[in-house]
Amino acid sequence: MPDGRDTAGALRFAAPRLEEQFALLDGQMWFDFNWLDLALALLSRPTAPAVLALRREPRALHGDVAVLDGGRVVSFAPRERDPSRLVSGGVLVCRRTVLEHLSAAAPLETGLLHRLAVEGCLGGRVYDGFCVDSGVPARIEQALAEIPQFRQRPAAFFDRDGVLNVDHGYVHRPRELTWIPGAVEAVKWLNDRGYYVFVITNQAGVARGYFTEDDVRRFHGHLAGELRGAGASIDDFRFCPHHPEATVTSYRAACHWRKPQPGMILDLLQHWPIVIHKSFVIGDRSSDVQAAAAAGIRGYLFSSGNLRDLVQSIDASSPPQST
Repeated sequence: MPDGRDTAGALRFAAPRLEEQFALLDGQMWFDFNWLDLALALLSRPTAPAVLALRREPRALHGDVAVLDGGRVVSFAPRERDPSRLVSGGVLVCRRTVLEHLSAAAPLETGLLHRLAVEGCLGGRVYDGFCVDSGVPARIEQALAEIPQFRQRPAAFFDRDGVLNVDHGYVHRPRELTWIPGAVEAVKWLNDRGYYVFVITNQAGVARGYFTEDDVRRFHGHLAGELRGAGASIDDFRFCPHHPEATVTSYRAACHWRKPQPGMILDLLQHWPIVIHKSFVIGDRSSDVQAAAAAGIRGYLFSSGNLRDLVQSIDASSPPQST
């Protein structure tokens, strides 16, 4: 949209169709950060009508910057008066109550946002993600050049049972999900730092007739839902239902997806723009590490402890280790 006035008008026009919570985006900006964290920030402030994503812009010389105090935007000041250089990232998560603060004709930035700040009800959270403002033709060219390159990023591949969730034995019911200590925090830590996060899991219980592929998918949906509630996410799942000695004959196969074969990892490498030399696999069995090696990725064993501690200890140049 060409300016803030149009954005405010569009918000009023869309009012009948808005959910109780929604995101308002500046279509001229690409700001890559963990959006779920921003949504979580809104949920943590039950009376706030909106929370604004902020970014640091050291080169900001003109216009207004946000003045932040304890997670609340208290004002917008001329950039030359505030050294923080915190500017809008173009993403605002809102409750429908934000409509009550819209002025009749003022642009969004100088109307709604300033009014919310003055009234003390605008949350703010700072992110360091990649950002391109394509509001002028030169920046559109910059965006077209930089965004595809930026999407190339490292990935963390997690085995599931025994790494993310406690392995009770053929886990497949949502009620059986018990998180490994630090697992949720590990996934969010990676999300916040721009990693792709994947699950790669052998599910021989399907081959043995204990449960179905749909049961696996339902469990993954439940797992993903709990992560979203913590501001974290899995980008993609892969599972292998086959086994060479399967009870269910249709699943009796030496499948190249079944670890220690690297098929699940290789499939994800085909579908996602992954920087391989900065990526890693974490599993609780030697077959996980073998699959990683076969795919040309570092593998780490996890046996106990806090998963986040292991993830944080992994450096792009460090050798594989066990915990």
